[in-house]
Amino acid sequence: MLQFYDKFITYLFSRRKDTWLFIFLVFTALAFERFNFPRDAESRALIDSFPYYASITIWVAIYSLLSIVITPIPSFLILSGSIYAIYKTSKLKLIATGEPLILGDISHINHISIAAKYAPKFFIILILISLISLFFYMIFRMLKMSNLKRLLAVVCVSSLILSYQVISQLVSYYQQNGSLKYYAAVWQHNANANGLLLHLIQTGQRPIPDKPTKAQAELFNQLAEKPSINAATNTFIAILCESCWHDDQLFSDEFDPLTKEGMIGMRGISPIFGGGTVNSSFEILTGLPTLNGSVGGIIYQEYRDLLRKNTVTLPSILAENDIHTESLHNHDGSFWFRNRVEPRLGFNQFFGLEDMPPPMNYPNGFPRDKVLFDFALDRIVASNNKNIFLHLATVHGHGPYDEVNGDNGHGSYISKMKATVEDLVEFIQKIKRIKPDTVILVYGDHKPALPSLSPFLNESSHIRGDVPIWVLDSNQNRVSALKHSIDGKPFYCFPSAISKIYYNFDYAVSNFTSDACTQYEPEQYLDLSASIPGWVYTAALLKL
Repeated sequence: MLQFYDKFITYLFSRRKDTWLFIFLVFTALAFERFNFPRDAESRALIDSFPYYASITIWVAIYSLLSIVITPIPSFLILSGSIYAIYKTSKLKLIATGEPLILGDISHINHISIAAKYAPKFFIILILISLISLFFYMIFRMLKMSNLKRLLAVVCVSSLILSYQVISQLVSYYQQNGSLKYYAAVWQHNANANGLLLHLIQTGQRPIPDKPTKAQAELFNQLAEKPSINAATNTFIAILCESCWHDDQLFSDEFDPLTKEGMIGMRGISPIFGGGTVNSSFEILTGLPTLNGSVGGIIYQEYRDLLRKNTVTLPSILAENDIHTESLHNHDGSFWFRNRVEPRLGFNQFFGLEDMPPPMNYPNGFPRDKVLFDFALDRIVASNNKNIFLHLATVHGHGPYDEVNGDNGHGSYISKMKATVEDLVEFIQKIKRIKPDTVILVYGDHKPALPSLSPFLNESSHIRGDVPIWVLDSNQNRVSALKHSIDGKPFYCFPSAISKIYYNFDYAVSNFTSDACTQYEPEQYLDLSASIPGWVYTAALLKL
């Protein structure tokens, strides 16, 4: 054992290698510091000393292990290239969506098709070439090594693989003792304060809500007992309109056809900006805020394995009372794990693009929303006048939006919105003919990822999340009641209003969100969202 140790030390710090090891260790640390932390003075002022020195120490330790396997210079190039790739990708995402990179963006392969659309093609090609080159270089190095060095290489590579778990546990420990803070509700601030490396590790650690006490569980179960429902409409359709947004100055003309069809305009407050669509869906369907310290990340992604089969949500209660519930989305059903999550949220059936007839080639990979609406119409006709609740999620309006002649992507966005609105109007007209009493609620999931809208990132969460809502209902009294209840309020306030106005029952979760919704003030958005007790999430949704 001592002989092995002596050879290890001799190899690691031989005279021939020691100088280069130290020089490129310094270079690696400098490159990490340059790309891991923000550069502007205002953001750098937010950095605490503990995450600053801790993350540099982690990176230097990784370099030291890697340099044993593939020598100092390639180690420097690999690690510096890696942190630059993370920095560049995060910057592109930040420009597009207002949020930095999170671990889920790079750990789930079925998300790459969307993420790749925001990155320059040369950048993707460069990363692929680098990975392939690294693979063959490692093979070449291993073949030339002695048995001892080959054993060392295996030990070091294994240590690198296991290091994530060790580092993750250390991050959790220092978060618990207060040395390291996690700003779960504002990821941009978290990445600035802790650096990208620790931010990625933190976003890979989902917060787990508290378990309810026996008394709390009994209270919730009592409130969630099967209610008596009296449906005011045979068909209720909620439509998530991908990136559909306007205000008085921008893009309002593109949505005029909706008001001409009799839809009443309102406003709602989305929890997201530019991306993370399913967090909007989560709030609309469950009535629980996503910007709450008890949960974090993209809820569908992070908590998909923790959801019970018998969750308490708006669609689950409707399904329990013999109202048929379906969710439809004209994109890959596995994206954001919709095909796994939404059945757990109470939908009798889920349909993705793979279940819909393929009528055409899709530009940029996103089909026209007519595909979705035609399929939904067929499902409505097939329901044989049964009470149904549908949730449709469009996709055609998804970015990126190509810039032409310096228009900041406005032309591309307008073209997509015109196509979506055209398809939606056609759907509404057909619905009116076959089921004139149908209620349709259309909500924009978030503002589009356009450079011209980036100033909104510096605004309050209320202003940043402000999106349009449209409602079609032949009963004007119900429309007025709905507008009074939801206009200008967070999405998580919507299920309580819908359940009361359209189904005549008190939604269990609303007992814990009613104060936040009835007393809502724009400047208190984050505080009110954070006021919902964590155990309510567990009681309503999770198998803990």
